[in-house]
Amino acid sequence: MPEVPLPRFAETARLTVAAPENERMEIIKIPFIFIIGLLSIIAGCQKSAKIDQIRNVEASFEFNQILFKSGRPRAGDSLADAVVSNIDEMKKLKANADLLRKIPAFQVEIRGTTDNVECAGLDCYDLSTRRARMIYDWLRRYEVPGESIYAFRGFATERPISDNKDEEERQRSRRVEFGLIRTSYGRTRSLIDNVKREELSE
Repeated sequence: MPEVPLPRFAETARLTVAAPENERMEIIKIPFIFIIGLLSIIAGCQKSAKIDQIRNVEASFEFNQILFKSGRPRAGDSLADAVVSNIDEMKKLKANADLLRKIPAFQVEIRGTTDNVECAGLDCYDLSTRRARMIYDWLRRYEVPGESIYAFRGFATERPISDNKDEEERQRSRRVEFGLIRTSYGRTRSLIDNVKREELSE
């Protein structure tokens, strides 16, 4: 069985926190270390600045992509029917879900895509949206908080990662990806407070 790739992190995720105008919050750098067995996050906190206005979050963060069979899902398909390898894709999906449950401050967009052969025109938007919706529904059944998922969307052929010249490259386009888009003040505040409590207890 091939080794399942882990979700990849940048060495540091720089968070510019969205805060109310009347409250000051720190900008922090948090290096993340991912340990697959324990699914634990070790976060080291460094104060670097303060802000007074609302800003967005900036972070480099990459999840596993989930690959689908051509033209799937169809009506009545289960997730196991639709993905290319039930065992491998489910391992990748569960790793993504566990990270979302472990880091509740982040929100992701679930993005479905297609290749340029399995469908045409508006049918590609429908197919890619079904893929994204299927992953969204599974995540909610797996008890990933609804607040962690900003939206699910179908992008059809708009987000190619190859030129689709052969079947191997087209397979890479038949996917669902997780896009980290933002965090919220309250949930980030909770994450920072937890980090500080852990530091004080050391």
